[in-house]
Order: sequence, then structure tokens, then C-alpha cells
Amino acid sequence: MQIVAPNEKLADDFALPEVDKNSIDMIVDQILKSEESGTVSKDSQVGPTTGEAHAKASDKTCNEQRSLRSPSAELQPEQEPSPKCQPCQQPQQEPSPLLEPQQPKLEPKLEPSSSFSLKSEDASALSRFKMPDSVMKTNFASSRFRKSCYFDATLRWGVKSFIPYNHMLLPTLYSSTEQEYANLRTAVCLWDVACERQIEILGKDALELAELLTPRSLSTMKVGECRYAMMTDDKGHVINDPVVLKIADDCFWFSISDSDVLFWIKGLALGRGLDVCVSEAAVSPLAVQGPKSTDLMRDLFGSWVDDLKFYHYRQTDLNGIPMLLARSGWSPERGYELYLQDESRGDELWELMMEAGQKYSISPGVPNHTRRMEGGLLVYGCDVTSAHNVLELGLPPKWCSGDKAADFMGKTAIKNLTEGGGPQRRVVGLEFLVAGAGVGELDPLVKPWNVLRAVDERPSNIVVGQVSSACFSPTLDAHIAIATVTLDVCNAGDEVYVETPNGCRHAVVRKLPFMPRAG
Repeated sequence: MQIVAPNEKLADDFALPEVDKNSIDMIVDQILKSEESGTVSKDSQVGPTTGEAHAKASDKTCNEQRSLRSPSAELQPEQEPSPKCQPCQQPQQEPSPLLEPQQPKLEPKLEPSSSFSLKSEDASALSRFKMPDSVMKTNFASSRFRKSCYFDATLRWGVKSFIPYNHMLLPTLYSSTEQEYANLRTAVCLWDVACERQIEILGKDALELAELLTPRSLSTMKVGECRYAMMTDDKGHVINDPVVLKIADDCFWFSISDSDVLFWIKGLALGRGLDVCVSEAAVSPLAVQGPKSTDLMRDLFGSWVDDLKFYHYRQTDLNGIPMLLARSGWSPERGYELYLQDESRGDELWELMMEAGQKYSISPGVPNHTRRMEGGLLVYGCDVTSAHNVLELGLPPKWCSGDKAADFMGKTAIKNLTEGGGPQRRVVGLEFLVAGAGVGELDPLVKPWNVLRAVDERPSNIVVGQVSSACFSPTLDAHIAIATVTLDVCNAGDEVYVETPNGCRHAVVRKLPFMPRAG
């Protein structure tokens, strides 16, 4: 890492006033005398010569620094609230300057409303976990993190935090996780998911290279079709879980999760001597998700939207803005993804969507952690890692069995594992059981929690897996989790215990998804 010398002028401008030694000695004497008498005066806590001076200097420093920083530098990383803790005060959403002031309709009621409201006895149970300052002060304003073509629009519409994803910033919060969950389940949301980059494989050998990347057969795909296809390495371990789009007979897009698989794909193409061009396409997806998404898409594109099948797309445009419109998205709600093909018009497309969606109570949002867990959607790098064999995920056999005719990376390893008895682990759902005083609040999952075998209805010290994701589901009225566990505790109904920061919790294995798709 290169160390840049500080700007001397800025250092002089932001320097705090010096305090002479006599003043320091006087303040220390005051504090010692106060402690001996059992009281501490207000002046001795923050003295006029040091505390006030430093406070004023600090305020001046902060104000001047803000003027030098990118707007995104003020955005703090999201801290997941403890499930069932008291919801935070909802701020008034800033209207976009390109539209008339937006009606504050960001709180649609869920039906039945009792399934979403927090119980009074749980509302005051605040999490004991405090995110470290080093995490909260992480700065994503650096140019090392690319900004999407929707970035300026997300700032106008009140984005609060980001995380890095494929070296780009992914919005993670606008209002609150709970409120955005309600919006997603009852109305329609607009998500900047441009960080889902498209790796384009173009050329005579495009199909051969595409087939080489995944156990799932792609040879029968037609132009206009999408397929969820795990990418595997030579050991059959998962290195990404993209959605593959067939653009032409000699062109495929791999819409990737968060990992640098571009280099992997290029390496395979070069090593095999394939006649292809592998690159990152200048394409930025924008997701429209929720039960009213079809109404909005029909208004904008026409009645043909009703006939668009799940995991299919159509080439189209809106006001001359070129895009692919796919019926897909990272939520179990009905939804669409707009693969924008002219990134210079990203801001324009965002505002068109927001303006047309006002009648459907549209709101900006982000991929919702709770809703994706209810739908059993796995996160690569979290629930699925390069330590997972593709057979451990519980996918349909034809997606990962290794029986397809074409060669692919990991084919021999997967066949050997199948013939040797199969995988020894499985990705499953867990539901925390309410017993006695109940589960109570759970701190956010920062590091994986151990899953313990139950012996005589009590937790043992035998670790049989790890929890990778956890949340409270308002619809299920239960804490749920996704975990990787050994085969002896992977069947629905098996009981285990989970070591959480809040104590050992009783849980039962559930089959994924917890809830079926809504559309």
C-alpha cells in the first residue's frame, strides 16, 4: 500500500490548539482534588482551556473536512439491528430534485399487520452488541470502489450506507431493514444492483467455454433464456453462482456474484486456446421487485410483459434507452431486472422508474436480507464459499450431478464424490425454538456461530456445523438461520443447539426455502 505524504497546509489548518503545561497541571490537580472529595466538577470534566477549545477545533475540523469529501464519505456501513429490537425512528425521505415532492408513502401495512409488528415485550430489548468504531468509520468514498451509473440518484434518494461488491458500491440501506421488508412485500422497490457485473464471452468457442465453467448444461439454452448455474473449480468446489444469459449463439453473459472470476474465465480461455473474447460488459442491472412490479413494467413497456416467463428476458428500450428486461431478481417476490446497455443514461432511467412508480408507492430499496432468507436464497461468500462442494447445496441433480456430456471443471471430482457416497455436509435452514422465556434478542451475526449436536435434549460440546446467516422473520414470527451441517443432523425436524453471543439456543432443522416464491 502506498503511503501518501500529508498536505502541510491542511495539517496547519486542522491542527488543534496547543495547551501549555501549567494549564494541564492545574486541571490534573482539580481532578485529583475532586476525586478525593467524591465529586467531580463540571469544569474539571471538560475544562474551558482544553475541552471547549478542543471541541470548537474539532467542530471546525469536521465542517472543513466535510467540504473536501465525497458525499458518500458521510454514509456509514449498515449495522444490522438485533432481531425484534425496537425499530429506529424513520427519517423523512428526501425527495428527488427531478420530481415533484414525493408523498411520504413508505410505510405500507402488512396483512395481517400483527405478523409484522414487534411485540411490546421485545421492543425494549436492545442488543448488547456494539459495532466497533473501526468498522463504523470504514470509508468507501475512495476511488478504489467504483460508483455505479445510478450512484448519484441513490444519493439524492437518501441512501444511508454501502458495502463493496465486485469492487463497486452496493447500497445497503435507505430507511430500515424492517420498513424495506414491508415495502418489498406489499408494493414495489427499485434497487441499484449494477455491482452484479456481466462477464461477456463472445466468439466462435463461446459455448465450449461457457460449458467448461459449470456442471449445468447450457447447450440447450435459447436466446432470451436465463439459467442459474454454479461455477466450479477442478475439485468441484463453488467459485461463483451466476445467472447465465444467452445473448446470441456466440455470446453469453455471466451475471456474477462477488468474486474475481473474470480472471479465472480468461485463464481457462487462454489455457485451452479457445477462440473467444472475455471481457466485462458495460451493462448495469437495475432491479424492480415486489408484487406491484408487473403493473409498473406493463405501464412502461406494454402488455407483452405479462407473457414474459420466469428466467427469460427480452431486448427492448424505454425512451430510446437500450436494455434487456428479464423476469428475475434476488428476492422471492415477483420482480424484474433491467440490464441497462447505455450506462451514460443510468440517472435518467432511475428517475423514469421512480416517476412512473409513484402510483404504486414505489420506494428505493436494497436486496433485503430477511426476505431473501425466507426464500432460501444463498449468498456466495457467506452461505456458500469456495470450501463448499456443489453437491452440498441441495440443488436439483441435473444442475450439478456432473452427468452432462460436455466437459467442465470439476467433472471428475464430482463423479468421484458421488460414487464414494456423496457429500458429508448439507446447507439447511434452522428455526430457533421458543421454549420457556423464549429465544429473546439475538445480536447480529458478525462471525459464524457453531451448531452443536443435541444429546438427551441438551447441547453437547460436539460441533456439527456453522450458521452463516440469521435474522428474525416477521411473517414466520420466528428467528431463522441458514447453516452448513453434517449429514447426521441435516434432515427436517432434527434438533440442534446454536452457540450465539446471547447464549446457547435450541433450534430445529427446516428444509429450504422457508417460504415459497410469491410470484
